[in-house]
Amino acid sequence: MKIRERKGKKSSLILNVVILVGVFVLVSSLLRWAPISQLSSKMMLHVFHYNYSSSTIGNVELRFDESQKDVAFSLADQIPDFDQLSKEWFGDLSIPELEVFVIKQGKLPYPIVRNANGLFFPFTNIIAINSSLPEEERVHALAHEFAHFYLQSYLEQQNVKETDLPDWFHEGVAEAFAHRFAPLPFYEAIHMWKVVPYSEMDMNNQAFGTSERYIMAHFTVEQLLANHGTGVLRDLINGTKVRDSFSKSFTVVTDEKLSSYHTFLERNEEFMNNMSEKLVSGGKDNEVKQKLLKYDNEQGPYYYEAPSVYRLLQSIYKQEQNWDGAISLFLKERQYLRATPFEWKEASEFALQLEDYDRAKKYARKAVVLADGSDGKEFEEWLVEVESRSEDKK
Repeated sequence: MKIRERKGKKSSLILNVVILVGVFVLVSSLLRWAPISQLSSKMMLHVFHYNYSSSTIGNVELRFDESQKDVAFSLADQIPDFDQLSKEWFGDLSIPELEVFVIKQGKLPYPIVRNANGLFFPFTNIIAINSSLPEEERVHALAHEFAHFYLQSYLEQQNVKETDLPDWFHEGVAEAFAHRFAPLPFYEAIHMWKVVPYSEMDMNNQAFGTSERYIMAHFTVEQLLANHGTGVLRDLINGTKVRDSFSKSFTVVTDEKLSSYHTFLERNEEFMNNMSEKLVSGGKDNEVKQKLLKYDNEQGPYYYEAPSVYRLLQSIYKQEQNWDGAISLFLKERQYLRATPFEWKEASEFALQLEDYDRAKKYARKAVVLADGSDGKEFEEWLVEVESRSEDKK
């Protein structure tokens, strides 16, 4: 009897464990399901930040800690410009209400945003932004998430599911949108530049260069906008609805196959090596210049080799004393790489050659701001000299 009782208790214990494990798996699965996951994040944001101040700006409810008030309102000042660009890209939208939480990174309660600059939760219309970022990155993050919000609103208006469009398109649109308000240097996110077909472009797997996948998606959307105008985004979305296929819509709208469109992203090492060798060996500078300019024009708005092309052209322009051309290329290169104080000083020198004292002072000040330690004195002295020359010309 006792033996049977022990067996019964043991069976009951095993059954209870199995039930508990099953319940745990079920709950975990439900929490990973987007609608429930995002509802839980909304609840946690409101509970964790119950003491946040709020301000209503149009359809946006801005929530922030009082210590972050200036940061929050500085970000809010960008929203009218976001709305204007949204109209150009998506037309007049019926915009739902949106909550924007401006949060310090250390206070983010929901694990998925722990290492993110910002996130948009489409099921609850919430944007969470990390206020601890530098100003330029904060604006970029907010613009990126607002782009997701506008795109989602347009999809709902057209009865198109979010999953009908590839992830790279969602992120490319968001990055292109954000770049117009806070351009961050592309090369900070570029590593190996391993170009793959869009069907293999995983936007989530950290092991395969997620950050540079975002840059590739961005370059692709910029190429589409440059070649087909802002209406191309709506045409692709509407075509996807009609043809029940993004790939088919892409071919009809662009007259190109999506399966091979990614090849414009591939680097051309042979061409670049050939151009460099010709300059080093004393080749005809004008011939090299024309080929580089032609290549730059053919590549579209943004491409991998651009900084190398710009630097080769700058070296030719400096020999030609084409200071305006050298400055123009220097500034274009800034979209890919940050400049050192020495490079800003050189740009200031070019401007001085043109007797453009306003630009000379502007670039000299940038050099001073970037310089630190013992190097700072050299750039401060240069700024004083530029300002002195400017006064002498008045």
